[in-house]
Amino acid sequence: EMISQLGRLQPARMSVIGRTSVMRYKKSEVPLHQIGSELGAGYILGGSCRRDKVRIRVSVELIRVEDQSQLWSETYEREMSGLLVLQSEVAKKVAEALALKLLPADEVRLANVRNVDAEAYEAYLKAVRSMEALSKAGFDEAERSFNLAIEKEPGYAAPWAGLAGLWVSRIQLGMASREEGLLIAKSAALKAIALDDGETEARRVLAGILTWLDWDWPAAERAWNRLFEIDPDNAMGLPGYSHFLMVTRRLDEALAKSERAVELDPYNVRTQSFHAQVLLGAR
Repeated sequence: EMISQLGRLQPARMSVIGRTSVMRYKKSEVPLHQIGSELGAGYILGGSCRRDKVRIRVSVELIRVEDQSQLWSETYEREMSGLLVLQSEVAKKVAEALALKLLPADEVRLANVRNVDAEAYEAYLKAVRSMEALSKAGFDEAERSFNLAIEKEPGYAAPWAGLAGLWVSRIQLGMASREEGLLIAKSAALKAIALDDGETEARRVLAGILTWLDWDWPAAERAWNRLFEIDPDNAMGLPGYSHFLMVTRRLDEALAKSERAVELDPYNVRTQSFHAQVLLGAR
């Protein structure tokens, strides 16, 4: 979640490495200078969480890789329902520590985050994790968790976006018919966007639906453009967009976006596979 928050702050000045490439270092003994070298990162945001049923204690520190000096650290204790607000606070603190001046739109977005039911948020995170199995059982478990999150917090956009992505994955893997899955996926994505116009995952999924399932190039281009207006360095969206640019024969643009995706998430197999397709398309 912090990767998503920070990635939208001043992307012209600060790039944030994607989740898949970062998580390979979880619980590892790799020294910070090596992590920084392998990822091309000048700073590392680290931390830890401890929780009981309703409260969470989060410790965060920002370290400069070059000399391993600590630029900023803080410890927070909150109710679980305040986690999304906490993420916005940490994003602001990191921006301050790196002397990044937030744009007015960033200030508004970070200030407008609201509390979310703790059970809904946890169900959403469990659903995202279950989806990563890419199996029927994993998708079924994810659907139950997304629906639980929606039941607990109907106005929470993220689980609707998750449902949309889930049904697209089922179609792509032959676990649902195009006719059945497309209607559900598109409806869920549009519901998420109606609840939160800045919901980037829903916009990414919608752009993918228009590209690979509807084959509606003009509508797809509008959807991709809107996603990157909101989040210019969306690491999950860039590979799909590069593929869209390839199939519409804009090969120079496709290569540039694909190379940017690899910079942001170099150890992500999905990113590398899309990049391979774009390289093949560009001969």
